[in-house]
Amino acid sequence: MFSFTKQPEQTIKLDGRVYHVNLAFNRVITAFGVLNDENLTNVEKINQCFSLFSLDLHTDNLATKGSIVSNLFDYINATPYGNFDDEDTPTPENEPTGNITDYDFEQDAAAIYASFMTYYHIDLYAQLDKMHWDVFKALFDNLGEKTPISRIRQI
Repeated sequence: MFSFTKQPEQTIKLDGRVYHVNLAFNRVITAFGVLNDENLTNVEKINQCFSLFSLDLHTDNLATKGSIVSNLFDYINATPYGNFDDEDTPTPENEPTGNITDYDFEQDAAAIYASFMTYYHIDLYAQLDKMHWDVFKALFDNLGEKTPISRIRQI
């Protein structure tokens, strides 16, 4: 969650050690796709998400990987106004208020890209593996109403 008093999360503590993680927006969006892939087993989902996020953390212990991935998604899905109850938790790829899906990061990628470019003059391709999820989400949630993705969301 975005904060002026804390840096975006780039580490995770495990067994008294600090490991670096990469929560760049493109990795998080890819992980959302992994979670929603019905062709993958839960073990495959954990392993793929773990690989996406970890920079220097190596373990073969599935329980450890699952715990790390779960903790990272708790962080990713945190909201400034409290988190949703389990029953009401939106799917990670489309987490707007309520249960109404009004965008999809993959399907609407071109509109999101154009919106960032026109509104903020930010080339998201230049930000791959650089822009932290917290920064991306803060900018995404506050795009102007005349941007392509905002117009799609209004429809």
